[in-house]
Amino acid sequence: MQMVLGLSWDVVSDEPSCKLPPNLYCSQERTVTKRILLSVINSVYDLIGFTAPALLLPKLLMQEAWRGKIGWDEVLPLELEHKNRLWEKPMHLISKCTIPRRFFAENYEDFALHIFTDASVYAYATCAFL
Repeated sequence: MQMVLGLSWDVVSDEPSCKLPPNLYCSQERTVTKRILLSVINSVYDLIGFTAPALLLPKLLMQEAWRGKIGWDEVLPLELEHKNRLWEKPMHLISKCTIPRRFFAENYEDFALHIFTDASVYAYATCAFL
């Protein structure tokens, strides 16, 4: 394994994966403040955006905290804290996700590029497949 652009890269299988920082994992004893939420969001170092879909919810929670004029060290309201804990619980699974990069084919004439986009009031996304 090597580190490339903030991702763990298995050079044998040519598959990058994301290694999450230890401060991300849910702890019921830890109170969640706006400062801690921002720290968690910014501690995921991913230059190519592999984790962007997974980080959308905490970024939206951060926006709600700003709109609610919550102080940096104030505990988040129960609704926001509950949403954050629901988001944190399955996050350990992200380190099991890999991005297959190798493409081997004998017939190089039949490739198709598929591009999908979507948007909502909260976010937009684009994905391309070869």
